[in-house]
Amino acid sequence: MTSQIYFQTTYDCNLKCEHCFQDSGPGKSDTTMNAEDFESVIEHLPKNGTRLNLTGGEIFKNMNLLWNYLEIIQESNKGRGEENQIVQVLQTNGFWGNQSQNKIKEILKKLQKFEVKKLDITSEDRYHREEGLKTQYLENIGKANKLGKYVPTIGFRGAGETKNIFPAGRGQDILDKENFKYNMGSDCKGELNDGSPTIDPFGNLYMCCFNMYQLPGNIIYEPIEDIVKRAKGDRELRRLNSYGIRSVARLNGMEEKEIRSIAEKHGDCGLCAKLNDLI
Repeated sequence: MTSQIYFQTTYDCNLKCEHCFQDSGPGKSDTTMNAEDFESVIEHLPKNGTRLNLTGGEIFKNMNLLWNYLEIIQESNKGRGEENQIVQVLQTNGFWGNQSQNKIKEILKKLQKFEVKKLDITSEDRYHREEGLKTQYLENIGKANKLGKYVPTIGFRGAGETKNIFPAGRGQDILDKENFKYNMGSDCKGELNDGSPTIDPFGNLYMCCFNMYQLPGNIIYEPIEDIVKRAKGDRELRRLNSYGIRSVARLNGMEEKEIRSIAEKHGDCGLCAKLNDLI
């Protein structure tokens, strides 16, 4: 079974978008994971095949460190069988598309060298545009990579309007907490079964990409299998993994009528936000 891990390597970003659930932004380089700790994390990933989504913050802000990360993954893959490779997906706002085609192609060739399989460009929305990120930058990257010449797949997406963002970080300041609805379909269910949690820049693990429900342990210092095994012994985490957030709400004494009301109005992720005092 392939693990799918979301790895936030930094909260440092060139932009300060008002909807950012991480509160990422400029001047946060001290949150960036160094290469030594990154190598430890890679050593402690599942030994089966892993789809690793590297994200920030903005991982391309420190490109030299990014190349170090990718080199570490490439070296790790040499010791893995063909079916157990770490497949690399890089998430970016695409700010580096503001350069000439030759400069962009140099970056894409580097990604090709390190066998990056996909670029996930997540800035096709008004929040990033308001921070000065131009649609042309994204088009420039797509043009330079025409027909998957360097990176096999480039995806473009963005955040929804205010009612469809998660109420954490700066998102809390702009959210209509009475009317928002956010639902990722109980993605937290089963995360412990295939070893697919989220990792933050400090090596902590969580049940989802919004850093809700921390697991007991740190992947810099021990294998993910050990952390997941310990998490399965925790009553609340075990319930979340097996049955989802509504079951956790029941465990915490919430009445069924209130659970249904919140979930119908705000979605299951909204229910999670309520349980974690975000709304």
